[in-house]
Amino acid sequence: MPFCNTLVDRIVPGTPGEARLGELQETLGYRDGLLTTCEVYRLFAIQGDEALRRRLAFADADPGIVIAEDITPYRERKVRLLNGTHSITVPAALLCGCETVAEAVGHPLVGRFVRRVLFEELVPSLDVDGAEAFARAVLDRFSNPFIRHELIDITLQGTTKMRVRVVPSILRYAVKTGRPPAAVAFGFAAYLLFMRGDLQEERRRAGLHVPPDDRAEHFRSLWCSAGDDEGGLGRLVQAVCSDVSLWDVDLSAVPGFVRSVADHLIRACRDGVPAALEAFLDG
Repeated sequence: MPFCNTLVDRIVPGTPGEARLGELQETLGYRDGLLTTCEVYRLFAIQGDEALRRRLAFADADPGIVIAEDITPYRERKVRLLNGTHSITVPAALLCGCETVAEAVGHPLVGRFVRRVLFEELVPSLDVDGAEAFARAVLDRFSNPFIRHELIDITLQGTTKMRVRVVPSILRYAVKTGRPPAAVAFGFAAYLLFMRGDLQEERRRAGLHVPPDDRAEHFRSLWCSAGDDEGGLGRLVQAVCSDVSLWDVDLSAVPGFVRSVADHLIRACRDGVPAALEAFLDG
């Protein structure tokens, strides 16, 4: 019995809120206990050969089902372009007051930031055919007004996601260009500021859900000992970037990355994330 590598790519925010659920059930004319919101785009990639295709009777039922001898390109595009863009831009979007992915893409500052990260740094770091076309599709998917994809939900285990989705792009971009990815560095600085925990505490006081991150206490302890002066913030960035237990690599070895992240973090702490982001985008 063969066990095939598979990949599913579809944004599924889950069950709608009570008000929206009531509207949908009234439109449908019946109650659906399993009703789930999802986007039209779908991909189910299965690693296998033509013999496997003949065995899987459902393989030709939907154009979203792909059988290929190597599904690595599909995984790389999804993880580093779709998921990676989520992970590196969500903290900045939240700290700019956005609540959903679609709202972030439409925001005058965050939307520009998302596009710069995706097309100027993540796409060039990826050696996979069709990366730019996939990125354009990703942006369309993020802009879908019918999908309420909460930014806060994407922060679930955000540190692990950063390691898997973003760190490979940082390394690859630096190898290809000889410099750190500037927009990703800003996103990383916003992530560090998000991990200080201020926004999470505000949500808890308001009775709102805060997704867990197993490294949250570690980051809070670093912030408590860092101080709020430039030297302390610089030491915080150095400590985080050089922590191989977080990233499986030493990000402080990427030329210029620590300095770039520290500069962005200092400005964000001093002026606020929206002002720091505007200065970066217009700089």
